[in-house]
Amino acid sequence: MSGYGPRNTPLKRFDVKNLKDEIMRALNLEKGLLYTIINLAIRPGETLNTYLFEDRRKLIKPLPFLLLTVALATFFTLNFLDLEEAFGTSAMNTEGLDEKAQEFVQMYTEKFTQYYNVLLLISVPFLAFSSYLLYNKHRYNFAEHLVIGTYLTCMMNIAYVLLFPFFRMDYGVTTLVLVLMFTAYSAFALIQVFKERIGIGILKGIALQFLYYMFFTIIGIVFVIIIVVFMVIKTKLG
Repeated sequence: MSGYGPRNTPLKRFDVKNLKDEIMRALNLEKGLLYTIINLAIRPGETLNTYLFEDRRKLIKPLPFLLLTVALATFFTLNFLDLEEAFGTSAMNTEGLDEKAQEFVQMYTEKFTQYYNVLLLISVPFLAFSSYLLYNKHRYNFAEHLVIGTYLTCMMNIAYVLLFPFFRMDYGVTTLVLVLMFTAYSAFALIQVFKERIGIGILKGIALQFLYYMFFTIIGIVFVIIIVVFMVIKTKLG
């Protein structure tokens, strides 16, 4: 017994393959967001090289993916993280400073945390530049390093969201865990992408993180100082 489609064409009977295809489409495991996350987590090197040089249809595009993960992580931070509670003990680290200096340190820390994921977005070119310097012998151009850096940053944002309940318990320790996870993951990914030997790949992965966090810290300091200065000027004018 067979049915007919909209144009009076016979419909194929369901079999195991059809059912599997329907489930895969429903779960979006063949392409799109979930496919991108799973494949970047399990086989980042193969996935990134396939996107760069073979097939760009299955992965979500890097820029929309980055904007989505930054927006999601920022939403969690601004709506579910109690910054006063997270940094309530920061005064013990500023003993010896006067009251205004302590207030500035507190404001700086809170603003840095609020805009942490936005800073990650801004710092993607610096991550790409760091990998370009360390892996230049592989002849990937800067744009290709930018794509790689974008996807790595997206995975860091996803890790941030997954670890979010722990940020609410101990922000400092969880931040350290996140940094270590990203260092390990990026080394793992880049070893696969550039087919490096494990020992050299690990050393380059650590060097990459050193360069990247150096750039990231400089960007963060400049960014937060601009925000604080703007707030002070606005307060005085108001």
